[in-house]
Amino acid sequence: MEGLFPLSRELDFVVIPTAGWTEPMSDFRAAYLDAYANDPERAEQWARYRAAASESAEALAAGGAGDDPRWIHTDAYDEAYDIRMQVYARLFDEDLGPGGWDPINASHWANIERALDEHAGEGVRFLLTYGAGHKGPFLRELRNRDDIVLLEVGPFLDRLGLP
Repeated sequence: MEGLFPLSRELDFVVIPTAGWTEPMSDFRAAYLDAYANDPERAEQWARYRAAASESAEALAAGGAGDDPRWIHTDAYDEAYDIRMQVYARLFDEDLGPGGWDPINASHWANIERALDEHAGEGVRFLLTYGAGHKGPFLRELRNRDDIVLLEVGPFLDRLGLP
């Protein structure tokens, strides 16, 4: 936000909001997870989720630094992140409704797809900016489209002289 919004005033591009997330969804999720974590009847499920979160964190740390864009932009990163989120989705999505992992990715994607469709055939570039964990679900959808050319982040980082 600190980089893109000021640049949009200087360069020729438009910011198209595509997030499906809202503050009430965030508040509901936080309260729900807090209650779930402290519910003795759900201790076994919570332990399963915590174990998956720990396994995911270990896999992410083993792959590279958490702020390394070269690591973040790999399928291995997505797979490591998904360890946690698959268990999260199984345990919580039904109760979280539209704020669950799979539903919120579907909501985000519907907004992204609408923006892509509105500009189909124009030869424009899109830069999607979301939390890195959403990249895997979005890439799976983008790879299904025959009108999208995905660009690797490496050459952009090389031009910037980043390691």
